Amino acid sequence: MKTTKHLFYAGLMALLLGLMTLGAAPIEAQTGKHDLTRRTWSDGFTAYTVRRGTGGLLLFEGGSLYEGGYAFALKPEGGDFYRLQPAPGRSDIPILGEPGNIVRLRPYGPEMYLVVYDEKNLPFSVLAPIRDLRQRIEDDLSNYYLAGEYRTANGRTITFYPASVTSKRRVQGLTDEGDEAVPYTFGEEYNTPTNVVILPDGSAYRVEKTDLGLTIHRVTQDEEGLWTGDGEEIIRNARRTRFLSELDDLPGDFPCTAMRALTIGQLSRLADVDLRIMRNEIYARRGLRFAGGGEMQRHFESKDWYHPEADDVSDRLTELDALNISMIRRVEEMMTNETCRH
Repeated sequence: MKTTKHLFYAGLMALLLGLMTLGAAPIEAQTGKHDLTRRTWSDGFTAYTVRRGTGGLLLFEGGSLYEGGYAFALKPEGGDFYRLQPAPGRSDIPILGEPGNIVRLRPYGPEMYLVVYDEKNLPFSVLAPIRDLRQRIEDDLSNYYLAGEYRTANGRTITFYPASVTSKRRVQGLTDEGDEAVPYTFGEEYNTPTNVVILPDGSAYRVEKTDLGLTIHRVTQDEEGLWTGDGEEIIRNARRTRFLSELDDLPGDFPCTAMRALTIGQLSRLADVDLRIMRNEIYARRGLRFAGGGEMQRHFESKDWYHPEADDVSDRLTELDALNISMIRRVEEMMTNETCRH
């Protein structure tokens, strides 16, 4: 029998699906409201402003927080279609994609995204509209990489609270000075926020996540601006016991996948275990029944919103679902290849 809590989550899921349907309104009804030159676009690593060139060509110019001078172009092909090509006078393309790839302007949730497709017409990369690249990277680190409650084998608990419209990012339990959550900022390397947490007293900690859990060391900044040192180990292999999200009114550990198209840069900042949960949560949200006794079955059966209904939900996936699954798999493959090289 369904409890009131189950009925609440069922209603919330229905509302979420309704919002997603509205977000997928016909492109013809939305394209006219969105001028690419009025936004800044990012693949999660770099950011680009857009200006119009000769012959209607759209010139994307920008770079990372460390260096600029990057550029590429989109040639309008009619409707929401564009063709990816090098900027005039250049031979390279600084984003994931090849000359001639189709790029489409697609609506997901309240935003429009540029999606690059490969020669097999499969999603290859995503450019998302942003306001500030540094802020976006910091939000990705605090809301996706860190956010959650973690517990060590000896019972110590540390909690990273996500940033939201109404609250700043905070951490609780990192030091022994009381139980109050304190704000933190991120250290930077090569002018780019990295996984180093700096507390108001100036102490700095490198936070690393693996399948074994969360490990935190004290670090200091050297003369070259890098965070180094064999500092004191504060936390070792703390397991996440609770997920926290800035979208806490929506069900799921990673509800962002139901509302936004995620970029390669955003996903690359997650640990392997988080990518695995994020990818499978998309299927779980559509009612996939996972293999009995497996890690994913145990994980999702603990969730009030999860209702397994089918062994194959491929026909239930939305365009946004399929896109985010493709992007997550691409990052997982990139991480696997990087590990093999080392």
